[in-house]
Amino acid sequence: MPHLTSSYEINLTRRLSNPVDGSLERLRSIFPETTIVAALDLVDRACVIKYTSPWGRSYFEVLGSTAAYTVFPQLDFPASASCYCTCPSFAFAVLMSESHITVCTSSK
Repeated sequence: MPHLTSSYEINLTRRLSNPVDGSLERLRSIFPETTIVAALDLVDRACVIKYTSPWGRSYFEVLGSTAAYTVFPQLDFPASASCYCTCPSFAFAVLMSESHITVCTSSK
């Protein structure tokens, strides 16, 4: 029996036929080739992990050769609104208010 292709599959194929070319051209206009190659190498080696919060926010953990880094691609508030304290009370207050991002600065 022949496989029938749905309109959804056709549209998806059109959109995904070569999505990388346009993205690479945009990246090349911003970053040097060596940076792009290094970033793609991290992706190829599965060193980039995407996390999505229950409320839909995404962030990435990048496993570098010497440390892990967290990337927050979309922050809706100015940098002056972010602050940090090592005490548990501050961390709890920030988590409850959802008004700041907590950052762990400890090294393991």
